Amino acid sequence: MDPTFLGVSILAALVGASTAFRFGRRHGRSWGEMLLLLAMAGIAAVLGGHLFAVVAYKPAAFAEHPFAYLFDLSNGLSLAGALFFFFLQGVEFSRLRRQAPAPNLDLLAVGAAPSVVVSRLYCWSQGDHPGLRYQGFPAIEYPDGLRLDLGMLEALWGLILCMLLWRLASRLRPGGLAFVFVWGYAAGRLILDSLRIEADQLSSLQARGWIGQADPRYGGLTPAQWLAIVSLALSFWAWRRWRLAGRMQSQTGN
Repeated sequence: MDPTFLGVSILAALVGASTAFRFGRRHGRSWGEMLLLLAMAGIAAVLGGHLFAVVAYKPAAFAEHPFAYLFDLSNGLSLAGALFFFFLQGVEFSRLRRQAPAPNLDLLAVGAAPSVVVSRLYCWSQGDHPGLRYQGFPAIEYPDGLRLDLGMLEALWGLILCMLLWRLASRLRPGGLAFVFVWGYAAGRLILDSLRIEADQLSSLQARGWIGQADPRYGGLTPAQWLAIVSLALSFWAWRRWRLAGRMQSQTGN
């Protein structure tokens, strides 16, 4: 694995974890419980993000050499996949510990948002997510001219999500922050991935020495967009249950 990528991944994890720890301490969470939750969710994020990357983004190579690709993390790590399994493990952790999932998922959401920013700032610095041609801000210079940079746009969107979570932290009951992050990130990926360069548009970049690949499309959508749709569907189902539970608590309190 590229040492720089590994270092940035560790930095993103540390920034996210420190933010989550501060949030958790303000809400009376114990260090040990938070450390266990974040460690388990982090492991799930790395393994799940890698699995999603090789299966969804490199299906032909994975089918030809499944074990070589599966056991080599340098073959890819999908941020969308990592976040999906990050929260999925949060739900499973809560079930195994017989805890209410809402506070745990809020903690993960607060930690995930700054991690997205750090991760995508690195992508921006590498210029490995070129978008459509565009003149003016926020386009940047690629070998074949001005294009949108999806790493930069997603970093900015992650920063907006960080500020939104900070503003809403004291206003929403447990679970609300997790829904805000999942909905915000999934909606952002649905929109931003539609601006990514496609395979038939790579020739002008590659002719000028750019080394990279376009995301595959399935039914016109990237793997991250399909995962965003699944995330939205699952989260809206969970939100209906969460809202119903809130109403029942309110009625019981009255």
